[in-house]
Amino acid sequence: MLLRHNIKKFRLGKKLSLRALSEKSGISKTTISEMENGIVTNPTLDTMEKLSEALDVSFDCLTGEALFTIIENRLEKLGITLPELSKRADVSLDFLNNLERLDPDEGDYNTMNQIAKVLNLRPGILHAALARQEPPAYDSPIIGHSPEEDFTVIDDEAPTESSYTLSTHKLDSYYDDLSDDEQVAVRAFIETYRQIKRTNLKE
Repeated sequence: MLLRHNIKKFRLGKKLSLRALSEKSGISKTTISEMENGIVTNPTLDTMEKLSEALDVSFDCLTGEALFTIIENRLEKLGITLPELSKRADVSLDFLNNLERLDPDEGDYNTMNQIAKVLNLRPGILHAALARQEPPAYDSPIIGHSPEEDFTVIDDEAPTESSYTLSTHKLDSYYDDLSDDEQVAVRAFIETYRQIKRTNLKE
């Protein structure tokens, strides 16, 4: 339900016709129409990514899982404006307007409790959405003794974002012995490696 609503909302917000969005995304006009009308309810990841890019919104916003989108949709359903929510929840309007750019801290989770109460939502829904905005923190133990060993170990493991970050972090310690050109080449290799692994994860 949220997906069909959000696609149409963002499309109209960008003043795009079905034909225009189809041309911009490479997704057929029929498919987009069927998604907006709830006929297609389980689109492929590729379709979602193309629509997200064409509409210039995050994947979470499009699926309705982004914090701001959850709150915005709830406000619309209850007929409450953002300024009214600000007043009832005792939360600054500036805070609400910048939810998409929020770098959460512990106090923000308490604020979500206040917002959830006004919107008659379970706090856990907003907590989960807020948690997805937190930057990843990696504290994996250092493994391997050289760049080659690090990548060998990572290759044998299930690829994870932690592995990518770990490999980059470990290679940093070897950069002092590399020339500028060699450093550029290594970083380019790491980025290519990341893209390949992410593609494999999606498949």
